[in-house]
Amino acid sequence: MRDFELPSNVRQIGTIADGLKIYMEDYVCTYLKQYAEAGGHTERLAFLIGKEMVIDGQRYVFISGAVQGKYSAPDEGGEVFTDKSCAYCEEQIKAYFPGLSVVGWMQSQPGFGVFLSPAAADYHMSRFTDACNVLFLLDSEERVNTFYAWDDSLSGISEASGYFVYYDKNPQMQSYMADNKLVMPRAFEPAAMVKPARVKKITPQPEPDSGRPYAEREYTPAGDGRRVVNMLIGLSAVLVIVCFVMGAGLVQNDGRIAKLEKELTSLNATYAYLVSQIRTAGEPVFAAQDPTPAPEPHIPSEPPTDSTVVTETPDGLAAITASPEPSPEPTLEPTPTPSPTPTPEPTPEATPEPEPEPTPEAVIDVPEYEIYMVQQGDSLMKISETLYGTMGRVDEIMALNNMTDPDKIFFGKELRVPKQ
Repeated sequence: MRDFELPSNVRQIGTIADGLKIYMEDYVCTYLKQYAEAGGHTERLAFLIGKEMVIDGQRYVFISGAVQGKYSAPDEGGEVFTDKSCAYCEEQIKAYFPGLSVVGWMQSQPGFGVFLSPAAADYHMSRFTDACNVLFLLDSEERVNTFYAWDDSLSGISEASGYFVYYDKNPQMQSYMADNKLVMPRAFEPAAMVKPARVKKITPQPEPDSGRPYAEREYTPAGDGRRVVNMLIGLSAVLVIVCFVMGAGLVQNDGRIAKLEKELTSLNATYAYLVSQIRTAGEPVFAAQDPTPAPEPHIPSEPPTDSTVVTETPDGLAAITASPEPSPEPTLEPTPTPSPTPTPEPTPEATPEPEPEPTPEAVIDVPEYEIYMVQQGDSLMKISETLYGTMGRVDEIMALNNMTDPDKIFFGKELRVPKQ
């Protein structure tokens, strides 16, 4: 077969992969598409006529003719060839395609694309068992087509990735097309085949209900009007469903929003409680309102009569302790002597002894002070720094106010502070 030459004027459809190479003549391709379109929405079958060749180990199939699948009959999975269909095909091959044979078949499935149904696959594998037999599947409405061929293992058929359309003189197919003209439905007729309709002048006639009120007139929609009405009804139904779904979603979201508000309210209350606890824990440090005033220190107005000892405590404060002294012995007054005269004489009064003067160690130097009103947020260190520019006079303020705890001050309390 080395003397055989492949067609040179070809058009590639899809991607050509390894395996069977498929060549279809342009007249055959055009006729099969027109034949499928002439069937309208009805499934149609046809026989593919051609020859098989093996060139340098590569298998080829050349499709140069097609025969209508007349007398086909419906089966469980679709249309199938009958014995009468096969007899008709043999007659057409002898008349128009001598020397050629059946190399496959065509199936049209308008509106279903090029999906291979299991029934069609089983039918192909049971009736077209040759390794080069192919199935040409097309959809006349979607204008798509493809080939299915046997796998290399001959265990099943799969979609071919591409094929060739070649252009050649094909008098045999032209003769068959001339003798088997197709009656195309009006929807598929080319524009050149449709004769222009004569224009007829139409005089407008009054409507039969023109004399009746508009609300009482009968309305009968035409064919196109019915389609529009049905379309509007369907659209309205879809809108009602969409609104219902959106309403249900809003109801669910409303419940979720209410639950979220409750959770936020609870969280806010918890936060306020924690803040109050923190503030309560920090009250001893900063001044707050306290109705109970602190006791004022007792400052003696007169120096003590007893002897005192001044000592210094570890915290730097002066402690004053009084040492008891023996009290002075009482002075015995003389007993008055009665006078012989009846007039009593006044009894002389006892002269009081002078009180002992205090020793120099007992004198306490009380510093001069001023009154300071405690403000909100004050502390002793803050007051000392504000009044004196240093925090080192806290002990003086505590000693002057008889305080033991520097944190026990409250808003509105009057403190004695040393004069500057």
